[in-house]
Amino acid sequence: MKKLINDILKFNGIFIIGNILLLVGTIVLEKNIISFNIPSDKTVLVIGTSQVASAINDDILTNTFNFSDNGSGYFYTYLKIRKILEHNPQIDTVVIGYSYLDIKKYRDEWVGKATMLKFKMPQHLFLFDFSDFYFLYISNPYEVLINIHRTTLQGIKHIIKYLLSSHSLDSWGGFDDSMEADKLQESKNRHIACKKIEKVEYSKYQEEYLLKIYSLVMAKNVNLILLNVPIHPMLKEEQKEYTKYYYLLAQQKLSKATIINHANMDIPEYGFFDLVHLNYEGAKLYSEYLKEHNFLSESHPSDYNSD
Repeated sequence: MKKLINDILKFNGIFIIGNILLLVGTIVLEKNIISFNIPSDKTVLVIGTSQVASAINDDILTNTFNFSDNGSGYFYTYLKIRKILEHNPQIDTVVIGYSYLDIKKYRDEWVGKATMLKFKMPQHLFLFDFSDFYFLYISNPYEVLINIHRTTLQGIKHIIKYLLSSHSLDSWGGFDDSMEADKLQESKNRHIACKKIEKVEYSKYQEEYLLKIYSLVMAKNVNLILLNVPIHPMLKEEQKEYTKYYYLLAQQKLSKATIINHANMDIPEYGFFDLVHLNYEGAKLYSEYLKEHNFLSESHPSDYNSD
């Protein structure tokens, strides 16, 4: 019996050590194989959640690089901005999604919620330093530990896809041109059915990492634009509760950044995928508008009846 127990312990030890070595090896390979160098003519980094991914077509705004991704709160956005700025000195402007949704309390779940950790942590772990890992770990220690093993398989998939796709970085973000099906009416119906009085609370994690992004970008002497892309008018009334703090946070803690608030810009109904996302046609209209009006100019009209 004693020998059996020793054999089991030995096997478990070898298994654990083997998995740790495989994990570390995969992370090292990702760090050394995957390059975050982008084309030298891309001088504007656009980054945010799926709202921004679906709104800005960087084939139209040719000097921009849209690196937005679904479910990316400011924690993961910070990691990507840090990496892009490290390897691309031509970047002179960072445009980050800054919407009313981005400051809401529920966005805290995008850090420690089990479903988000399962998806986002393995995707980005090779970009972490120790402080990033510790931040994520204390948000949900159990889920971080049980999901960390997924990094090995995800990392291998990322490397293979990267090598087979001419070094594309679309595993971590890009313009989302897939929103073609019309889910607007379905989204409206669901919104009406589920409408309730919402308690106004703000996200502590989002604010913490938004400030880290601000400090990082300012330290690199790069311009920062806070962009609120168009949302459907049906949401206008309920977003009013967040407008005051939205501006107050930017004015008090992000004072050197430029706010461009297009939340209430008029976009035709056919331009919406749902209440918060533009579809391909909407992105075309919006991107052409930004190009025509030079949205990088500080004199650009930024408010559309947002008060």
